[in-house]
Amino acid sequence: MPNILRDNSNKVIMINNNYPVFYTAPPSFPLTLSLLVIGGGGGGGRAGYSAHRGAGGGGAGGYVETTKVVASAGVSYDILVATGGTGGVAATTTNICNGRDGGMSKFDTIIAYGGGGGGGHSSASPYIFAVSDLGASGGGDGDGDVRGGLAIYGQGNSGGTSNSLFGGGGGGAGSKGFNGVAASNYAGDGGSGKTSTISGITVVYAGGGGGASYDPYNGGKGKDGGGDSSLDANTAGTGRANSGGGGGAAGGLGGTAGAGGTGLVIVRYTSDSQLATGGDLIYQVGGDWVHCFTSTGSYKFST
Repeated sequence: MPNILRDNSNKVIMINNNYPVFYTAPPSFPLTLSLLVIGGGGGGGRAGYSAHRGAGGGGAGGYVETTKVVASAGVSYDILVATGGTGGVAATTTNICNGRDGGMSKFDTIIAYGGGGGGGHSSASPYIFAVSDLGASGGGDGDGDVRGGLAIYGQGNSGGTSNSLFGGGGGGAGSKGFNGVAASNYAGDGGSGKTSTISGITVVYAGGGGGASYDPYNGGKGKDGGGDSSLDANTAGTGRANSGGGGGAAGGLGGTAGAGGTGLVIVRYTSDSQLATGGDLIYQVGGDWVHCFTSTGSYKFST
């Protein structure tokens, strides 16, 4: 009768005639999943096309990381990977100068909401339009002395406040967007993101986009995947793909506001063998399997 032992990675070691024989034990359920879900970043705001004005940076997409999901065998879970919000455009009497909110990402019922679009400034009355308070992180306000967008509790932070013609930065998952400061001729930087190692490497996600100033002053910088602002006939930075970063704002004349970065869903579990399907990338990290959903759209993760 052989001696049977089990090591820490669930491999069975059979000792027979002093020769060990290794084989992997059959997979067991329920399976504990570690998850990272990132929403789409908000688009940056755009200054009016006939006035030298500032604009607000886009807010970061929501950041949700959890290890509390337990998967049963033979079950499919709905996955959604968000698009980023588009940047604001030159406007006269409508609020399309504001950036658009980013889209929602999800794993089953776990949702990361999109970041709020940054505030812009139109070229005709009423000039300034309220920024969204429905974003995971708020977009910065674009002009005047108006607060940035508020954030959804637990998913991000509020956008920065504008000051005179200097826009606020978009909020990030780790901190609020910075305020514009007219006394220093300074538009606000985006708020910081959050760090995760779920993919197997250290990555910072969901930073806010930079707020824009007016000619000749330089604007704010994006943080941790958020786009930098632009001035006059230049293009602001787009949020980094699959980071949920907010788009940079466009200040002055003739510029293009940056779109928010796309979202992301990552699923990780411990097993010697692959126990699920679904994902654009599937690979091993030590004793774990990692499934990365990076393309925007709807998918399935099936055990």
